[in-house]
Amino acid sequence: MQVFQEVAVLFESSEDGESLRIDCAMTREGGLQIMRVSEGPLTQWCFEESPHPVTTLVDPAGTSSLMEFVQADLSPQLPAVLASEFTGVEADADIRAFLRRLNIGYEVKEPPIVR
Repeated sequence: MQVFQEVAVLFESSEDGESLRIDCAMTREGGLQIMRVSEGPLTQWCFEESPHPVTTLVDPAGTSSLMEFVQADLSPQLPAVLASEFTGVEADADIRAFLRRLNIGYEVKEPPIVR
């Protein structure tokens, strides 16, 4: 029986045709993925694409260090632990700041804006 969800929603909003969702999940390789997806007319205006995804990836070694710091015993616990501490429209940026304080590396993937 699995007690923890594989995906934890850190923020979700939909207003005036614009939506934003931030969630985190463990990868198959044992890393951590934080996904921010915005969609709507404002996103289209800002990025010239909609939806616009921004993905933060922590490799398995960094994820292991993070789990040790937050005292998570099992990898499925980590998204739930992060969701209990990091919520709101800046949740992904707040987690990246936390990772920097812990000296845990991460990679951010975002489609380039083509103008």
